[in-house]
Amino acid sequence: MNNIFTLFFQSVLGKSQNKIAHLIRYLISGGGVFILDFSVFLLLFEWFEFSAAMANIISKGIGASTGYVLHSYYTFSWKKNKNTKRAAFDYALLTLTNVIISTLLLFLLIDIQHWSPVTWKILVDIFVILVAFFVARYFIFRKEL
Repeated sequence: MNNIFTLFFQSVLGKSQNKIAHLIRYLISGGGVFILDFSVFLLLFEWFEFSAAMANIISKGIGASTGYVLHSYYTFSWKKNKNTKRAAFDYALLTLTNVIISTLLLFLLIDIQHWSPVTWKILVDIFVILVAFFVARYFIFRKEL
C-alpha cells in the first residue's frame, strides 16, 4: 500500500517518468484543461447563445493553449528537450484535428439532432481526450521516456 502512495505522489510531483506517472499527471492537468474548456463552452453556448460549433472552437482553442504548457512542462516533463518548435507544431496539428472532429460531432449531435449539448460535449470530449493522450504520449512528447 505504501508503494502505491509513493508512486502516486512521485507522479504528481513530477519525480517519476514512467507511463503510469504520465497518465496520472495527464489526468490532473487534463482535468483542469477539461474544466476550463467546458466552462468556456457553457458560458458561450448558454449565456452568449453562440452555436455549439463556435463555442466549441473557441473553448478548444483556449483549452489547447493551456494544455500545451501544462503537458510540455508538467505532464510529460518535456521542457528539457530542445525540439520545442517541432512539438509545438505537432501539438497544434493534434489540436486542430481534435477541434475539427469534436466540432463536427457536436454539430451533428446538437445542431442537427437537437440532443443535449451538455451531455454530448462531455461524451465527445472524453473520446477526444483519450485519443489525444495516446497521440501526445507516444508521438509528440515521446523523447527518451
